[in-house]
Amino acid sequence: RPGTADPPSPGGAAPELQKGVLLISNTGLPDENFGHSVILVTYYGEDGTIGLILNRPTDVPAQKVLPELAQLKIDSGRLFVGGPVAMNHLQLLVRTDDRRLQTDYVSADVAVIEGSELLDRLVSGQTSASAVRLYAGYAGWAPGQLETELIRGDWYLWQADAETIFTRQPDQLWQNLIRVVSSQWAMRAAPALRASTRGNCQYNVGLRWGEEIPAACRAGPRYAYGM
Repeated sequence: RPGTADPPSPGGAAPELQKGVLLISNTGLPDENFGHSVILVTYYGEDGTIGLILNRPTDVPAQKVLPELAQLKIDSGRLFVGGPVAMNHLQLLVRTDDRRLQTDYVSADVAVIEGSELLDRLVSGQTSASAVRLYAGYAGWAPGQLETELIRGDWYLWQADAETIFTRQPDQLWQNLIRVVSSQWAMRAAPALRASTRGNCQYNVGLRWGEEIPAACRAGPRYAYGM
């Protein structure tokens, strides 16, 4: 499976661009932020695309950045760099079957947690979880930008699953996936391009938990390759 050390087995058609799919950078993508990256799309809509890089772990323990995680019964592991936009913004990916959470789910059993109320439910045991990852920053594309990059061949699409998202070997994730998708992926027609009206995101010093991403920054300025 993609989340293990062994290469995933090929099969099935490539998914459409939507929340819950993986973006796997092409081998020819020289961008310093996104080269050899695997990105989980956590939001896709008329106002752009947001995702989290899954294979950029740091050496910093997640509990050091967000001390509340020390109360969990599961190991929160290391802090991950989720992308170059708003590095002061923290998000959690949580593997849970609790569908009562008022939050975004990227799949049936993977939720995105940003607010303090949901974090409190997690650390107090009101919400059970079998895996958790902490991310600083995110990747953002303005409307139509990612579609253009897909047409150009910068990215492959692949369906995400919890085992891949929470792989115990994130450093090998891109290598494992690229061997399969580069030969199996079929290009899908991208939606019509839309003009971008996004301004620049504002940066603040220091990591902050639960701070809402400004509306003008949800898709962010252009941080992906080309355009």
